[in-house]
Amino acid sequence: MFILSKLSLKFLSKSLAKFPLSLTLLLLLPYSLESQALSATTYKRIIHGTAPYLTFEGGTTKVTTTDDLLSIRLSDGRTLTPQNNSSSSTNPIELPALDQSFENIDMMVPTSTNFVNLAI
Repeated sequence: MFILSKLSLKFLSKSLAKFPLSLTLLLLLPYSLESQALSATTYKRIIHGTAPYLTFEGGTTKVTTTDDLLSIRLSDGRTLTPQNNSSSSTNPIELPALDQSFENIDMMVPTSTNFVNLAI
C-alpha cells in the first residue's frame, strides 16, 4: 500500500508539473467569492394551513389581500380600497358627517397605536 501511494504521489506531481498555469487559472474562474456563497438548492418555507396567513389582534382580524390591509371603511358603510379610491390632493376623501374625525374611520391598522403586533 505504501508503494502504491508513493507511485500515485509521483504521478500526480509529474501531471501537475505539466499542467499549464493558464488552464489552472481558467479552472478557478467560476469559483469567485460571490459564487462560492451560493448554494445549489434553495430552502423554501412551506406555510401550513389555509389563508389568511396574516392576522392582527391575536387572530381576530384576518388579512387575505393587500386591499384588506390598505382599505378604509367610512361611517356610512363605504369601503375605499386602492382600486376604487379616486382621491387626490385636489379631490380629498370627505367624511359623511361634519362632526367626524379619524376615530370614525375603520382601518386595519388603528390610528390610536404606533405599532401593531403581527402574527404570521
